[in-house]
Amino acid sequence: MSAILSQIFATLAVGLVVGWLLGRFTGRAAAQARDLAARVETLRKECEHASAELAAAKAQIAHVRVEQEQYRTRVADHFAGASDRFRDLSLQYRSLFDHLSEGARTLCGGDFAALEGDLVAGALPAQAAAAPTQPRGDAPAADESASPA
Repeated sequence: MSAILSQIFATLAVGLVVGWLLGRFTGRAAAQARDLAARVETLRKECEHASAELAAAKAQIAHVRVEQEQYRTRVADHFAGASDRFRDLSLQYRSLFDHLSEGARTLCGGDFAALEGDLVAGALPAQAAAAPTQPRGDAPAADESASPA
């Protein structure tokens, strides 16, 4: 009977050692699996957070682009309005110049020295093409300045 008891104790001892070893290795694997699962969950949350930040940044960029385009439109409209006002002002100055020139010619008679220059040439290119140009003061006319070859 002692041989059977020896076998039982030996089998029991081997079973305990094998059970202890299996428990130790499977316990480590389970702990590693839990650690990896926690890390994966952390990385997933970080990814979702980064994705949300990216979406917010894209929305902000789109908003800034819309604002920039609106600003460009306002600037273009402003300068178009300023250009119209300068054109109107130039026409008013031209009208005043013409009025003063005509008054000087009719009221001063022969004692009046003609006003020099032509406002149309520099200020209003569209009218300058239609109006004949007059030489200024001492400048020779185009055909007088040409030298014979």
